Amino acid sequence: LGTARPSNGASPGAEGRLGFYSLLYLAQAMGNARITHPVRIAAITEGAQPVLGEETLAAGKLLIQGPCRILPQEFSNLSCVHIDLPPAGALSDGQVAQVAAEAARPGRDRVVAFRHGLRWVQSYEPVTLGPAPENGGRLRKQGCYLVTGGLGGIGLVLSKWLAETAAARLVLTARTGFPERGDWTEWLLSKPEDDPVSRRIRGVQELEAAGADVLVLQADVTDEVQMQQVVAEANRRFGPVNGAIHAAGVAGGGIVQLKTEQMAERVLGPKVEGARVLNRVLKGQPVDFLVFCSSMSAIVGGFGQVDYAAANAFLDALAWENRAAGGPFTVSINWNAWNEVGMAVETQVPQNLRSLQTEFGLVDSISNAEGVDAFRRILGGFDEPQAAVSLTNLPEFLEQTWQTAEEVATRVGMPGESQPRPELATPYVAPATETEAKVAAIWQEVFGFDEVGRDDDFFELGGHSLLAVQLLKPLQDEFAHNLTLPVLFEHSTVRALAEFIEATEWATAGDGPGEDPDAGEREEITI
Repeated sequence: LGTARPSNGASPGAEGRLGFYSLLYLAQAMGNARITHPVRIAAITEGAQPVLGEETLAAGKLLIQGPCRILPQEFSNLSCVHIDLPPAGALSDGQVAQVAAEAARPGRDRVVAFRHGLRWVQSYEPVTLGPAPENGGRLRKQGCYLVTGGLGGIGLVLSKWLAETAAARLVLTARTGFPERGDWTEWLLSKPEDDPVSRRIRGVQELEAAGADVLVLQADVTDEVQMQQVVAEANRRFGPVNGAIHAAGVAGGGIVQLKTEQMAERVLGPKVEGARVLNRVLKGQPVDFLVFCSSMSAIVGGFGQVDYAAANAFLDALAWENRAAGGPFTVSINWNAWNEVGMAVETQVPQNLRSLQTEFGLVDSISNAEGVDAFRRILGGFDEPQAAVSLTNLPEFLEQTWQTAEEVATRVGMPGESQPRPELATPYVAPATETEAKVAAIWQEVFGFDEVGRDDDFFELGGHSLLAVQLLKPLQDEFAHNLTLPVLFEHSTVRALAEFIEATEWATAGDGPGEDPDAGEREEITI
């Protein structure tokens, strides 16, 4: 098995990239090789989990949890377990036996750790938080607070609470430019109501109306020099930084099979490097708290979220690492979706998928008021490094995701009534061969359209990852062919897919259904 060497300038394995990309590329290789039989992957780390409080933690190792969570959700034949061993250098015979036994163990335990001969399983317990102190607990009156991604939806909502509670002096960073204050009036008058920059300008104005002094600075949170300049300017304008909220991030998107390093790094960078940079530039500042805005995706996963889940798992681990290292109070909050602001609102999800998620309880969104209430309670009276905010019991929710995943995959893309074919750039052309007709009929059923033409493209019809998974089974059943996601994406029209199926059937004539004609020539190895 070859390991991945990131080409983004980071040293090999920096911040756990090697583990993340090795699992990512392994899954892609199996998809490309059309491996469809069940495969169990055991990802092994040393001292990555804070089990006994005596581990020297390295947050980067937890990037592997992104693939461990997501691969089984995107590949029906894959299962994953993350096994964490105590730091010990070379593995003993006993540890090798433990790993082998755990890798072969059936069940749903996703994260397992071994310490002093005992087997530990990761779990979550509900916590009831009492009312937060009226003064905000860890807040200082007119304290200086830095918010990365401060012009984003959640950043602005939490900043407003800081303004209202402590008349805070706020330093908000954004990666893109922001109009000069003297240009705000003209900008607001000349732009439509839903203009993104206009929304941010109004957000800053609301902060100031709530009693805050606000400084907006352009900076890339992954650039340490720029962030040092941000802290220096904050000190010059408002005094020492008393706390920080790391809300910068980029929404993930795109299935594992088509994920590139460039796509993944765009998501990993702001959270991973950004959090590390924030840790460093705040050294020497009288910081009372550091809050990482993580996501429930680090715990429950999510289709197309392998990089986003990994980045947020890193934030969770870094909060634990900070505590182990004796740093300032740090807490990583696994937010569920906010239903008024945030990435979940700004990221488009196909309507049929959103409806199914709601039906099966896979969408558990909170309002701004609920998010602020949870935030003030966590900041005011919570002492643990990690808190997951959910409207439902999290262990029950995790069990439910296991039970409903297959049913969601089965029903995604199947509306109750047939809909007219959408207007496409490609005119409708009826299927011309028997294979095309069979493929088109399956597409019609899955998409819910009354007709699909031979030149219609999967993506133009509104296809997405879960619909692709839904298409595979009936296609495999109809043609006795182990079709895979890469094949579907590379042959994305009815005509192209039918030609591929016919060519493959011709090339394998004489073989039994589903058999691999090269099976006798392939050398199998144990990894």
